[in-house]
Amino acid sequence: MSCNDKQPISRRAILKAGTVVAALAASGPLLGAAEPTTTTAPASGPASLPVGPLPTRILGKTGVKVTVLNVGCGGDPAQRFLDRCYEQGMRYFDTAASYAKGKSEASIATWFGRTGKRKEIFLVTKDEPYDGIESLTTLIDKRLEALKTDSIDCYFAHGLNVKEFGEQALEWPKSKEFKQVCKKLKKSGKVKFVGFSCHEANAADYLNAAAEGGFVDAIMLGYNPVLGDKADKLNRAIDACCKAGIGLIAMKTMRGIGEPLKGKYKDKPALAWAVIQAVLSDERIASICSAMANLTQVDQNAAAARSFTKPMTSAQLQELREEILAGRVAYCPGCDACGQMAGSHVHDIARYLSYYEQDGRGREARALYRALPESARNLSAGTHACSCGVDYAEILRRAASKLA
Repeated sequence: MSCNDKQPISRRAILKAGTVVAALAASGPLLGAAEPTTTTAPASGPASLPVGPLPTRILGKTGVKVTVLNVGCGGDPAQRFLDRCYEQGMRYFDTAASYAKGKSEASIATWFGRTGKRKEIFLVTKDEPYDGIESLTTLIDKRLEALKTDSIDCYFAHGLNVKEFGEQALEWPKSKEFKQVCKKLKKSGKVKFVGFSCHEANAADYLNAAAEGGFVDAIMLGYNPVLGDKADKLNRAIDACCKAGIGLIAMKTMRGIGEPLKGKYKDKPALAWAVIQAVLSDERIASICSAMANLTQVDQNAAAARSFTKPMTSAQLQELREEILAGRVAYCPGCDACGQMAGSHVHDIARYLSYYEQDGRGREARALYRALPESARNLSAGTHACSCGVDYAEILRRAASKLA
């Protein structure tokens, strides 16, 4: 069964298709989807704004329906931007304590106060448990104060990783300590659901631990449509989480995809449209977190999500994957082959460079890069060859040129 609904699926029957998303091409239609569309984007945004929420999927064992596209508020979202997201049907806002140094949560709080629509929004925020996973039980009060709300719909330990939180972070998703934290937070009424986010190269290890523990409600993970058969470990970990009833939210779905491409998806709107369709072709994903930069992207992404009715075919998915790989992939997509780079600062540098090149967050990217120790900034990419074509040596050179 899908981890988002109770409809039978036939994904297992086609696992030999060769790619993760291609193997999902026979999954059932999205709940509440509109009528069919193509996988290419419209020339511009819709002439008039749609009415009502976007289609929804069930977030694992929570039983809650969330819109298949949610608003990634990594910066300081303008009120007009949040208005447009709501008008386009998004009812799920994603933020964090660290986003825009607190301005993200403050802007969302202002929007709630101005519109009175807090109860209509599935609100997710995050915090870094630097003092141990137990610290989430006290940090939550700061999140409630910042967002000016009595409760959070889903509260995440932000970006679990070994570099910042130590080796114990790998055990947290199945630890007694985190389980008690979840119980305490939910019993307090301050939080409805608890989970974590993770986008390290070894994300599968965190997902497997969560599936074994069985107590977290949701996980936000890096998910890239180019992975194909290089992500067997991650694919099996996602299956394990679904079996455990853990809701899954995809993030960084466009991260590091080079531009411009040369084929069918050479235009950015067409590429973004196809990526949304590809990710939604995986019935295990409840929602896509999208860090949209402007109102045009809001319109285009909402149109892509609203129009999804059935999975892309295996041929369409493979065509998309091949075109992306033929371009310049500039960020680790999370495949299983990259053991040499895992745990180093190379992935951090690639992420900061993508902030600069893709998101227009130049000041933040430079600050993050310059905060790294000199030894990290002088890394060599070594002789490792990425199976997805990521040129780490070039990324390090470009980062040194643009971010130093």
